[in-house]
Amino acid sequence: MEFVIKDIGRVSNERKERIDDNWSEIESEIILNDDIPLHSLHGLSEFSHIEVFFYFHKVPDESSKRFEKIPRELKNLKPKGIFSQRAGGRPNKIGNTICKLISVEGRKIRVENLDAINDSPVIDIKPVYSVFLPKFTDVTEPDWVNEITKNYW
Repeated sequence: MEFVIKDIGRVSNERKERIDDNWSEIESEIILNDDIPLHSLHGLSEFSHIEVFFYFHKVPDESSKRFEKIPRELKNLKPKGIFSQRAGGRPNKIGNTICKLISVEGRKIRVENLDAINDSPVIDIKPVYSVFLPKFTDVTEPDWVNEITKNYW
């Protein structure tokens, strides 16, 4: 099945290229498209965090056909399936991040910790409900995740 997803806005920040480190230094604005009514944001500022879904628009199409790769190309690691990674070269090139919501002003939503580069198309925004988050004691991950994310934020 094929379907079309239209962007609702764009990311605006200083990060022009995909660099997988130091994202905590980047503050971003999500600027909604003119065809998205302002009342769609009513109540959003009551939340501390939002989840942003965006499109990896600078990832080449051929990268989305790799279903296994070495995480961050670190030679000491073995290849892992794309669904065990958060890499951009995915079948549908969709990214998502839970961000700290700073403010909502008109069509601009200011956030921290959004790991999307400038001009990334935003395809959806959802508030973070704590009941949908796992307790950290319930989260299990392999050791290589800590290795590849040690400088991410």
